[in-house]
Amino acid sequence: MHARVTYVSVHPGKMEEAQRTYHDTVVPAAEMQDGFLGAMLMADESGTRGMSITLWDSHDAATAAEANGYYQAQLAKFKDAFAAPPSREIYNVLMNYTAGAVERSHC
Repeated sequence: MHARVTYVSVHPGKMEEAQRTYHDTVVPAAEMQDGFLGAMLMADESGTRGMSITLWDSHDAATAAEANGYYQAQLAKFKDAFAAPPSREIYNVLMNYTAGAVERSHC
């Protein structure tokens, strides 16, 4: 399993809008990508920095989502919210543990 981590800087007051966009359009589009396994969105307390972690069944699946234009199309949805260009890294997932049965939720 691999994780693509995207780090973002968001304009003050735009995190809630970014969260809605992520939930309503990014995740459904990700679910249509081969090898997609899951996603998380996190923000710091100030609501100006955050990260998206998407999980993929292979490195090829994680990078194919960039090569086919999916990743760039999703980033474009946030052009008014981002205060700076995002950065991303891909990691090997060494362990993935969630205590108990957790349903997908909009926290």
